[in-house]
Amino acid sequence: MQTFLKSRALGMIVVLVCLGAVPSVVWLINARAPERPAVQSRDARYASQSGSRSATRKAQLATRGNEEVDSAMEACGGLGVERLAARYGVERRRTVVAKRFAKAYEPAYRAHAYEGCLAGLRHGG
Repeated sequence: MQTFLKSRALGMIVVLVCLGAVPSVVWLINARAPERPAVQSRDARYASQSGSRSATRKAQLATRGNEEVDSAMEACGGLGVERLAARYGVERRRTVVAKRFAKAYEPAYRAHAYEGCLAGLRHGG
């Protein structure tokens, strides 16, 4: 009986060791297989995948530029030409106020901010 239990326990140990070796054996077999390069596909909907820094920057400027137009339109439309002119110390003309307002923006977005502010001053509160 004692021998039977020992052989049964020994058999289970052997089985467990063999099962534990399976992942290692599989990995060794796959490591020897020739590596297939991953296929990279680009999605044109995402500017970061365009492959061109220039195209990425243009897309970023366009997207953020639209946000700047909206933001400037809301700010200038809400504050009005009189209040902004007094704040900036410029004459009370829409174009002058919008130009001064846009001056606070990064150069790449100034045209967008000017456009939005001017629209806000024309049509805003």
